[in-house]
Amino acid sequence: MMSLRVNDGIDRAPDQYFKRFNAKYPERGGAQKDSGHSLTLIEQREALVDLRERWADTHNRYVENLGIDQARIDHRSLADRGIERLPEYHLGFEASGRLSELDKLTIIEGRNEPDTERWVNEQLVYFDINEPEIRSQYRQVVLSSLEKAIAEKGQLSVPLARESEKNIQSNRANQMEKTKELERGGFEYGD
Repeated sequence: MMSLRVNDGIDRAPDQYFKRFNAKYPERGGAQKDSGHSLTLIEQREALVDLRERWADTHNRYVENLGIDQARIDHRSLADRGIERLPEYHLGFEASGRLSELDKLTIIEGRNEPDTERWVNEQLVYFDINEPEIRSQYRQVVLSSLEKAIAEKGQLSVPLARESEKNIQSNRANQMEKTKELERGGFEYGD
């Protein structure tokens, strides 16, 4: 955990440093946060990458001084490091502590296997459902799923067919919203 408060040269007691900033009387309040709101989105991204790089360098210097080999970190993305796998979900301290040895082994082995289902789901975000070719392919997948359900059960009920059409429309609306969000940048400082 770290703070984005900036040292402004005013001597403060440790308990005062993290209190609310006082713009009128800065010496009475805590240090001001560098929230990055004056920066453009590109500058915010660059500042975040720079912060991550500085943190990785500091961390690695300390673990090297302690003689720990297995605790080095790299601020770059997997793709930037040439590793062709998706990032793992963060479990957190408590959840990872509750994992059995078999669960840990499964996670380690899974790092070497492609997670195709997750990859497909994440790639769908980038499709524009309004493109005729994408819409046609999507409709074909849904129809083949419906045909398969009919073949297995003998007959598909009318409400289920209507529900499938509603799902198509709902998915289309969700995809459009996600696409618009990506086009807007979809990045906030601190993400």
